[in-house]
Amino acid sequence: MRLSIPGLFAIAGLVSCPLTGSADDELRIENIVGDDNAVVVMDSRASAGGTWWCSNDEVLRTKGELTVGQRDAPSGCNSEIAVFAKEIAMALSFPAWSDSDDIHTMTMKPIIDVPVSVWITNASMEVRAPLDMANATWIYAQNKVGVQFIATYHLVSGDAKAVATIGKSCDSIGWIRRSAWYTPSTLNIYYVENIILPPELARPGVLDVPGLNCDRFGDGRIKGDANITFISGSSNLATLAHELGHAFGLRPGSQGGHSNDLRGFDPSNVMWGGGSPTRSHFSLGQAFRMNTQADEWGGTMLIANGLRAGPGRTCPPLTTSDICPPLALDWSRP
Repeated sequence: MRLSIPGLFAIAGLVSCPLTGSADDELRIENIVGDDNAVVVMDSRASAGGTWWCSNDEVLRTKGELTVGQRDAPSGCNSEIAVFAKEIAMALSFPAWSDSDDIHTMTMKPIIDVPVSVWITNASMEVRAPLDMANATWIYAQNKVGVQFIATYHLVSGDAKAVATIGKSCDSIGWIRRSAWYTPSTLNIYYVENIILPPELARPGVLDVPGLNCDRFGDGRIKGDANITFISGSSNLATLAHELGHAFGLRPGSQGGHSNDLRGFDPSNVMWGGGSPTRSHFSLGQAFRMNTQADEWGGTMLIANGLRAGPGRTCPPLTTSDICPPLALDWSRP
């Protein structure tokens, strides 16, 4: 996991200390909330028994201080640390380990508040919408994604012009973006009676789908907008959390954005398309991409909307490299 411009996502410091007889380096993480067990993903040049190698995607856990063994200057290896914990933002750091015993310190930042404008044209969903949002916030917190959703609700079902403008699919996004029923640079969720699929996704006999994020779909003249999501009356409790995953860069569905039948995933994964209302798990590889993704469709809306510093990195879901952890990399629960 390497980014060409270092230090964009975290405040980090490296202190070179005199040798004390110990051959171990140390990682210190400041501002972990409460007694949380932070998850660390580390790339580095590591050593054991006098042998050095490039070690990628080590998954470690710590409550603040962690001995990480012998680490050394990169020498062709990627040097990067990603930290995930509840109630804080995901952090990235790029340590320059030395031949001495090093202490690398990372100071975590508060969780990211993600504003969401919710527009309800389907009055029957007025009660459900806040429940969907609360469930999404819970899922993203449990999986240490580093965000929480702050929603504002607008019941517009009685406004015929609003209902007509919002429509039922991504072919409306041009009208929506020019209307009073859209908040720029913000996630906008539209609860509608049913969703008409874009031509690219249309299937014989399928007249509705539970949810649709407009990341790649426009009206032919206007490029897609991942800040626009439709939720239909056929949705379940986990549909909103799933579509927010697409908004945060887990796309396209057919190329790993949907986790259906991918090795290392099961129907409990939030991105299992058409799944049950009890879906509640993101992999560590998914959480990493939701915070960092860059692609031709705008990447994660966390960066596009100015909630995280950019630029991001291009890690399509099915791509694995020294800078892109495997999508199925998981949390290695203790």
